[in-house]
Amino acid sequence: MNSSTPLVPHQAYVDEARRLQESAESSAQGQFEAAKAWRASNWMLGGFTTASSGVAGVLTFASDGLQTLSGILALAAAVTAATHATLRPDKKAEKAQTSANEYLAVQSAARRLALLDIPAVPTNAREMLEKLASRTDAINKSADAIPRFAYVRGQKNREQGGQTYAVDVE
Repeated sequence: MNSSTPLVPHQAYVDEARRLQESAESSAQGQFEAAKAWRASNWMLGGFTTASSGVAGVLTFASDGLQTLSGILALAAAVTAATHATLRPDKKAEKAQTSANEYLAVQSAARRLALLDIPAVPTNAREMLEKLASRTDAINKSADAIPRFAYVRGQKNREQGGQTYAVDVE
């Protein structure tokens, strides 16, 4: 560090690490909630497609009145299958789960940085923070946006202590 660079107070590095930790925790919870919703969508769309196409197939051989219902169910199955193929909720659930896990890793690293690394080795605190911030930026670029409902449910999880460790409560 040269003499023209102002010294940053030690606490500022700790505070920044805690901000990264909080941001990662919030993002992880939102991504977990989004993954749950995408998995539910995958099961619902797939289940409806399977059931309606199966019933439509059986009703094809039924009496005249039920053949119209068979046609309607077949069309509903086709629309649902197309929606399922277009949305690809299974892939979106997998991506959200992966992003959430990556955010958890950042959250843990930021917590250790704030509690252990910066107090022990404050000389390279800026470098450690930059690496962690770069890692967070990379996840942010690849992660899908969190839907509003998932964000709200994620925040509720955090407020209810969803990621509180026993050691932190004692």
